[in-house]
Amino acid sequence: MKLSFARLFLLGVVALFIGRLSYISEPYGISVDESTYLSISEVLHSGGTLYKDVVDRKPPGLFAAYFGIGSVFGVWNIHALHFVFFLITLAIALGLRRLSLRLTNHQFSANWVFVAYCLFSSCFPREIISANAEYLMLACLIWAFIWVERSTFVAFLLMSVSILCKQYSVLIFLPYLAMRWIQQRGRFRDEFFLFCFAQILFGGLVAAYFYWRGALEEFIYYSFLDGLHYVSGSRRVENHSTSGLVAVSGMFFSWLPLWIGAAVLGFKRRSIFDLSLVAAAIGALVTIFLSGRYYTHYFIPFLAFMTVFGVLGILQIEQKRWQKALVGLSIFIFLGYAFFNLERELVSQGWSFTREKQKRLETVADWIKRNSQSSDRIAVWGMASQIYVMSQRGSGTRFVFADFVSGRQPGLKSDVSLPTPGASEKYIEDLVHKSPQYIIDTSSASINDYQWFPLERAVSIHSEVEKRYELVPNDTGFLIWRLSLRENVKGEL
Repeated sequence: MKLSFARLFLLGVVALFIGRLSYISEPYGISVDESTYLSISEVLHSGGTLYKDVVDRKPPGLFAAYFGIGSVFGVWNIHALHFVFFLITLAIALGLRRLSLRLTNHQFSANWVFVAYCLFSSCFPREIISANAEYLMLACLIWAFIWVERSTFVAFLLMSVSILCKQYSVLIFLPYLAMRWIQQRGRFRDEFFLFCFAQILFGGLVAAYFYWRGALEEFIYYSFLDGLHYVSGSRRVENHSTSGLVAVSGMFFSWLPLWIGAAVLGFKRRSIFDLSLVAAAIGALVTIFLSGRYYTHYFIPFLAFMTVFGVLGILQIEQKRWQKALVGLSIFIFLGYAFFNLERELVSQGWSFTREKQKRLETVADWIKRNSQSSDRIAVWGMASQIYVMSQRGSGTRFVFADFVSGRQPGLKSDVSLPTPGASEKYIEDLVHKSPQYIIDTSSASINDYQWFPLERAVSIHSEVEKRYELVPNDTGFLIWRLSLRENVKGEL
């Protein structure tokens, strides 16, 4: 008996919930990215300007979403953040169901695409279920592809928004649009001007906002120019590691049912829509390998397209027992990852953000909370923005994570340093003018590879810190610097 969509919808929601139980078991977030974006949002809520008072390479759409969630539910409310992104993931699954209906006009197949995405969107370690920019970008793109036949202007606006969530969105929707142009040149030539207008409209509004805030130059630099420099640097130093092979191997084995399904897939009709979606999938695949880093959240867009093609292929396999075997394998893989994300400590204490590391960060955050006021600001030397969230103390420097200054390359696990030009000078400027009450040096606790990047390695910054701060005895395992009494008095005067 075929299940109704209502029952399959409930099944999909249950799968999403089980796959994200780690949202509850790890109350301070499942990825350092979430803590970083929450901390950036806090600076914006305090009147700061993105790219000027707080820096990141992500485009502004991501931070607008975090800012909006914080405005409604509270700045540090990570559970509300997870709930909203749970709904966004659900919206993507519903969008993929609509795309599948366009491909096959078959309700049952489309319903199972919805369920399969709910399953496979949980397959991979923590980054693939963290509240990252890829979900916002993907939601805009999927619904843009749905709207393109109804209202091209709405579709193009959604594509414009997707760029504001993640820059490489263009590498997914441009192949999609190129395939449409090849198939229907006459019509698409007129739509091309509409596309350009939508891009100019949104781009112009965003540029005007940052010009009004006095941060246009910084917006262009950090979200585009420095981003390209960062990607090229990552490729240069990280492509020689084995992390890429591990990630691709994990993708291959985790998504084996989808690969098999895609291999046997043969559309009865090859419409413009079919081929355009294939082109978008190829674009999503290309984005995985661009930077030389193979973090699992880079696979999120490609996974969405793979789910559509893979499930439709599985359902075309004539032998029912093979269909059932692949569905069973999908569920087994899903349960394995759900358990791994929920209880990583049982698997390995050295991987990712385990509870052991969380306890160490919570210890220093509690110390800061006890020894400071809620209005005080702190600076974390390292890649441990969870300390801001745990202590509920805002960043006292524009660099929420110190990689811009130290030059650490995430995931490389070495002392290779590629700092952003001028970042050290700006860090010192923030120490002088913003005077964070505490500086927490995470190198002494070996958090996220910062054992290779102690504060002493940044000679000019360390010299400034020694002049204006004093080391505080503590039992947290971290070096903690406190603004000296004379500097506190000077600030009050």
